[in-house]
Amino acid sequence: MDFVKELGVMALAVRLRRLSDTMIKDGRKLYQYLEADIEPNWFLVLLLLKDHPMMSITEIADALKFAHPSIHAIVNKLIKKGYVVAYGDKADKRRRRLQLSQTGQQKIVEMEPVWEAGNQGISAMLQANESDILEELNKLEQAFAEKGFMERTLEEMKNEKLKIDNGE
Repeated sequence: MDFVKELGVMALAVRLRRLSDTMIKDGRKLYQYLEADIEPNWFLVLLLLKDHPMMSITEIADALKFAHPSIHAIVNKLIKKGYVVAYGDKADKRRRRLQLSQTGQQKIVEMEPVWEAGNQGISAMLQANESDILEELNKLEQAFAEKGFMERTLEEMKNEKLKIDNGE
């Protein structure tokens, strides 16, 4: 039995999270097996800084569409490992400008074949299943950007003339 699957669309966020958790857990096991000294969620920041040196945490969060605290936590771990270096921003003393260290650049060179193999493995799986999940995810992200879960739910409740008790 898989109760989450039985719930259908109602549990969409849970299923996406479950899939994400599974992939992250497997990535962590892969990195441990390879003795890579890296975490699965670091690669986005590393690759972004490779292509766009000297970014702030806010710029990274905006580029990845992640919450600022999440990026802050990742960056602090990357700094602690020596993969990223932080410099004070001359224009704004509150901001730090982040750049890959030499160690970070070497880690990317070391990990790129692993990331490419992972990319190819997942791509092959998707092709074998004739899945265009990336296009479907693009559509979902766009739809939620236009109108979020809360707005859609309240609209349906209004359409169904359901009483909304929001403390008023």
